[in-house]
Amino acid sequence: MKTKYDLDALREGYEPSASAKRSLKKSGLTVVGNEIAGSGKDALIRAIMSLKGSNFGFIPSRKTRGKRDGEVLGVDFVQISLDQAVKDVQKGRYIEWEPFRGTDINGTHLTELNKAIKSGFRPIKDVETRGQAVLRTLNPDLRCVYPLPDLEHWIRMLEIREGLENIGMRDFLAGHTLSTDLSEAPKDSHLTLVEEAKKREDLKKRMEVASLQWETVWNLGLHEEPNTLFIVNKFGDISNTAALSRLFIDEGPRIPHITSYKCMRGEQVLDYLGQAADIALSVIPAAA
Repeated sequence: MKTKYDLDALREGYEPSASAKRSLKKSGLTVVGNEIAGSGKDALIRAIMSLKGSNFGFIPSRKTRGKRDGEVLGVDFVQISLDQAVKDVQKGRYIEWEPFRGTDINGTHLTELNKAIKSGFRPIKDVETRGQAVLRTLNPDLRCVYPLPDLEHWIRMLEIREGLENIGMRDFLAGHTLSTDLSEAPKDSHLTLVEEAKKREDLKKRMEVASLQWETVWNLGLHEEPNTLFIVNKFGDISNTAALSRLFIDEGPRIPHITSYKCMRGEQVLDYLGQAADIALSVIPAAA
């Protein structure tokens, strides 16, 4: 699907307005980032917000894409038309944004930050890897936490989350359908097949993104960034992950990255992401 806008060209050299930069610093925004599917990013944000004495509030991104099943507009994200989003970009009203798949705009908008400032809570949100780097250039004190899935259980947990425990990720990505007997399926079963095709494409892109994380982190130097915490999220132990994240957010570099085997920095991060890349590529079937 093409758009009438060249979003990549629009993104090149983008600079937020002076008021957007001021709001970013004033807000005290905290970022939870990660592009590895199944990392527990959303669960970690909820856990941090629910910690006793916490004053965090989630601020949604502004996106031009449609709503997915289970999402609530205004809560999970703020929907905006592409035309309006382009106008806001031209006015510098996005703190950071990315041309998602070349057809949509997804980013952190000035309006949501100002709402957080007015409400008096500490904003926390998810931001893509490159967007986090952009925010860091605007505010060097930005705290960012990257939850990383426990690799030993990663794909299995993702299969359970996506309802693929009986078929397996590799077979599903290879084209195997979840439908058992199409000859006896309801007449409208093609809708289910369409949904499966969309899920298959989405998961494949997520695995491809996971396989590129090493290169992205290396190029951006995030593995050596003192204000960025990489922490392995043990499934079922989110409370400890949230508590360590909260300490890091409040204390920053004063909290060592390697407080336990769950926290990493430097070459440890790159080694982990190299393993994640190998696993991600292993479940993507080779082209025929």
